[in-house]
Amino acid sequence: MASSDILKRGFRAVLVRSDAARYAACVVLACAAAVVVAVPVFGQTLTLALVGAGDIANCTRNNDEATAQLLGSTLKSLTPDGTLPPLSQARVIALGDNAYPSGTRAQFANCYDNYRLSDGTRYDSSRSAWWGKYKNRTMPILGNHEYLNSSDSSLKSTPYFDYFGAKNGFLPPSAPVPNTTANPGLSLDKGYYSYDLGSWHIVALNSNDHCAYVSCSRISAQGIWLRYDLVHDQAAFSAMDRCS
Repeated sequence: MASSDILKRGFRAVLVRSDAARYAACVVLACAAAVVVAVPVFGQTLTLALVGAGDIANCTRNNDEATAQLLGSTLKSLTPDGTLPPLSQARVIALGDNAYPSGTRAQFANCYDNYRLSDGTRYDSSRSAWWGKYKNRTMPILGNHEYLNSSDSSLKSTPYFDYFGAKNGFLPPSAPVPNTTANPGLSLDKGYYSYDLGSWHIVALNSNDHCAYVSCSRISAQGIWLRYDLVHDQAAFSAMDRCS
């Protein structure tokens, strides 16, 4: 069997949507197909999963805690013994507007996560579930609310990057987001990146508020990066096909 046949592209996406206005949770299952990957044992299959939501956390609501419980139970359902699956099998995705209402430092700490920062923000010991439990497997992206935390343009969205990068008072672990010159997932004023999950190449773009804060135009830094990333990924698969 050719390696290109082994690396058939498909995935199981599990998306939990918690709407900010209604805070009504639902689960969408899409493309529920096993991915055949190149493993030492021929014919072994592995179901890959993306589990996530957008419009996630508000300290005045408890639906984000409910979706966090659903997040955990969904991840654990992927393994026979009910433990969390490895990063190579499953990731959590946070699809923007992750901390309400304005993506501040305190809201990321106390609404999306659940711990006390050095500035005196609170820890709620009564909470049993929160999204920050899964930060070490979360692949996030920004929405417009991440840019509402300050009137100072140089500070907009900084709490998002500090939180997921575990910087400036936010506790480790950090999210497993690439942050390099070539793949600037946690770089202020950028925040776009790509990564591989099994045979899938996944791209996360920073579209913010209709691209008002970080440009999405074809000639922007993000647009040029995207074209390069997709060409590079296609070249990798073409090389693999030639070796089969």
